[in-house]
Amino acid sequence: MGRGSGASRQPRTAESEPGLDHADARGAPLAFPAPAGPVAWPAGDAGRIASWQRAAGNRAVGRILARTPPAGDRTGTLLAPTVQSPVQRWAWVAGQRVLPTAPGLDPAMAALASDARVHDYQDEPELRAHAAGTTDHVGNLPGPVSAGTWVRFPRGGTSLLGEDHTLVTLDQVVRAVGSTSFVHETFAVDAMTPGSALATEYAALKGPELATFGVAGSANPQQYGAESLFPKLGYALNEVVRYLRDGNLAPLKAGGYVGKPFLRALRTAWAHSADVAAQVAALRAQRGRVPRPLGQLARAYTRALPTLGAFVHGLPPTGYLGDALDTPAHRPLVAPLGRFCGTFVAVMLARVGTDTGLPVGERAHLAAMPRATQAQRRTVLSEWRDRYFTHTVTAAVARGVRYAGMGSLHLDYLRQRGLPNGSHAFYMNGAHLAAAEQLTQARAGSVHP
Repeated sequence: MGRGSGASRQPRTAESEPGLDHADARGAPLAFPAPAGPVAWPAGDAGRIASWQRAAGNRAVGRILARTPPAGDRTGTLLAPTVQSPVQRWAWVAGQRVLPTAPGLDPAMAALASDARVHDYQDEPELRAHAAGTTDHVGNLPGPVSAGTWVRFPRGGTSLLGEDHTLVTLDQVVRAVGSTSFVHETFAVDAMTPGSALATEYAALKGPELATFGVAGSANPQQYGAESLFPKLGYALNEVVRYLRDGNLAPLKAGGYVGKPFLRALRTAWAHSADVAAQVAALRAQRGRVPRPLGQLARAYTRALPTLGAFVHGLPPTGYLGDALDTPAHRPLVAPLGRFCGTFVAVMLARVGTDTGLPVGERAHLAAMPRATQAQRRTVLSEWRDRYFTHTVTAAVARGVRYAGMGSLHLDYLRQRGLPNGSHAFYMNGAHLAAAEQLTQARAGSVHP
């Protein structure tokens, strides 16, 4: 549910990403030199592309190739390599194709040289290490988007991946490179009370996602978190309020993107509200002081429970909020749902001033931002989320985490503030991925029966 994560986003182009290839010891970007002027597409010959790739990296190749695209359709969609040749010799070392019968190959290396996927190694030690399963920076994307594409990331540091959540995402990347060292925005940094409604709901929703990242059943899923639940839930429900207010359920239906994460956000927010209602009831039973925002959310939940309880509990985790609402039985719930969501957003915004996950100065800054309109609230909640990304990514880099994934607009924010030393930015919805795809296709196209 990253900002700008819907499929309608315009992919970044190579021309829009100058100097983004690596960060030096000071954290400053290093721009690789590229030939001036148009560059002819080396049809059927991967050698020139590979030499550029080895010298400058996939992203620099993307900037070069974007100037003169190959023949065929380059409309901005991501192209998955298609291999029609029956020949099964797809490993290259330093630009030279390696046959499975080459001397010195162990069985694992020979298997890589004889399967039907492109593997492009810089040197023999890299091939040997990949065959032994000791690398975490190269591999083939598993799909469904761009299946088979050979990707390469730095051998050290933290690779920051900006993604469109409908295209190539971090779970696909970590499966490709064989890493379980990551943080991602789909997971929360917040500690949750065991047995609470929130913890139970979160585990039910996130358990399958942990499995897609290769860490099913993790005893500490918090270690994979990249942001806090609370600004994220506030952001989602603030958007839901807008759609409900406008009577526009179409973007929330299947065929769009946001309907699914917003449905899951509603389920999670409802669980948190149930916990708050129980907490407030216990405080009142003990004649304790009830903070105003907690009392406000508890009342909203209690009032909405008879009307919305069965509906929210019946929402399928993989469904779409618009489809669930747009039925004769559920259309009357639009208004009460809008009221509940509006109260939840207000309570989340009140929370920002006491959010100990942020420094005092940042809390004060956020608390002072205007929030009278839906658009202003969206700005506050977006900024709150981005501040979390700044801190969680910096901490992840410091402890040696290999990958961090987020919506591409969050990565834009991090770049504007300055990337942490030892991190490298990649956009998986633009020229960086396109360069890897083009190299993969060129390698495959160089093999003839």
